[in-house]
Amino acid sequence: MNQRSMNIQVEKAQQGDLSALCLLNKQICQQHAQHAPNVFVIPSSEQITQYMQNILDHSDSEIWIAKLGNQAAGYVIARLTRNESVPFLTTHLVARIDTIVVDDEFQHCGIGQALFAACQQWCEQQGASEIRLEVMAFNQTAQRFYQQLGFSSQSHILSMSLSSN
Repeated sequence: MNQRSMNIQVEKAQQGDLSALCLLNKQICQQHAQHAPNVFVIPSSEQITQYMQNILDHSDSEIWIAKLGNQAAGYVIARLTRNESVPFLTTHLVARIDTIVVDDEFQHCGIGQALFAACQQWCEQQGASEIRLEVMAFNQTAQRFYQQLGFSSQSHILSMSLSSN
């Protein structure tokens, strides 16, 4: 499918979207657990539901859902943060994208771009000076996607496994 043949609707997620959000979240959980099992586990359906419900219930995060007709095709979660405790960091308002998920069936069809556009507009309206996100090293496809949107590397998170654990 290409973007021209699709009618992508992006809107703020509502309580009635919970089941669809959970199904999409399950996809990304499985992908991450498969590629980085030392960091990610596959949560139970109940845990995913509680996680997504908590986000829907709290006003510090926003969720936008992309739909094709009545079918959920992806979502993005973003929140606003401001450094108030570290004296050597700036205090400007920063938007953080926690997750962008596009259903495996609709990859490379413009869903991610549509979700990001809605999120970016909200971030600008809220007065954020930049958008930050983390992407796992294994996820080269996502890294290319973000670079095409204009993101550049700002830092790297390194880890080292310890044999005692």
